[in-house]
Amino acid sequence: MINLSMFTRKSRSVDMTPMIDMVFLLLIFFLLTSVFAVPSINSDLPASSTEQKTDKLDSVVTLKADGRILVGEAEILPQELENRLKSIVAESGGKVITLAADREVNFESIVTVMDSAVRVGAVSVEFLTESKDE
Repeated sequence: MINLSMFTRKSRSVDMTPMIDMVFLLLIFFLLTSVFAVPSINSDLPASSTEQKTDKLDSVVTLKADGRILVGEAEILPQELENRLKSIVAESGGKVITLAADREVNFESIVTVMDSAVRVGAVSVEFLTESKDE
């Protein structure tokens, strides 16, 4: 009689559990260390060699090249501009208006916003720019 146990093959397999663990650990590592882009309004700002950082982006008045006016991320009508500027001046103790004008905006629109800012009691108007790459 032939013993069949001598001829049976032992199955050889690679244990995939450690490799799956490493893949999940790498996935978690890259998710935790990645930097997510903050949603923002796309404007083509002019460049400046002197710069200061600002944190109050919710009260920024943005003038787009197509004539739209945005306060924070909300689009407003030109007739609503002075009322929104009044609320910005009331919220900021320093009475400062921050203006981000697209590089293609005509100067008349910028002067209109500056005149409105003076009428509501703003002391100064700050301009947002991009830093020059040197």
